[in-house]
Amino acid sequence: NVRGNIKSPHKFILILSILEIMDEDVVHPNQFKFEEIEPVFQKLFDDFYPSLPKSKKALEFPFVHLQHERFWLLKVKDRDYDENYVYPRLTKNRILKLIDYAYLDDEHFNLIKSPHKRTELKNKVVAWLIQNGAEHFAYDELAIGGRAMKESTSLFLHEQEAMDKINY
Repeated sequence: NVRGNIKSPHKFILILSILEIMDEDVVHPNQFKFEEIEPVFQKLFDDFYPSLPKSKKALEFPFVHLQHERFWLLKVKDRDYDENYVYPRLTKNRILKLIDYAYLDDEHFNLIKSPHKRTELKNKVVAWLIQNGAEHFAYDELAIGGRAMKESTSLFLHEQEAMDKINY
């Protein structure tokens, strides 16, 4: 995801989270549940971007949208749904309800099973994150009516506008 000319770090943090999980469990199956990834993702995000509010460090979007890169796939829980069903309203609860787990295609999973290749990839991702630190990654904190958004507000600007009107 790109805002202006600034690339969002979310997918990079997600990839790094998967590499960390694989470092902890070298025989980890090619099944990564949202609940398993989330604490690792949050810790890494806090390490690299401590000044960003928690609301800007959500796993939901990269968890679903990384599948556009074609190596990250989602296993849905019910055959009546497909991966596109989560898009109308992308929330953690919707993902937990509809998605069983995410997995990598065989080529990429086999690649990260190698400690050497995993370390090599990890070093590249970390270098990118350091080079594109928080000072290079800015959210418009004054996006709604010139007022800063509170951390407990909606992630969606159109909802935040409605909430602001209700609060007046």
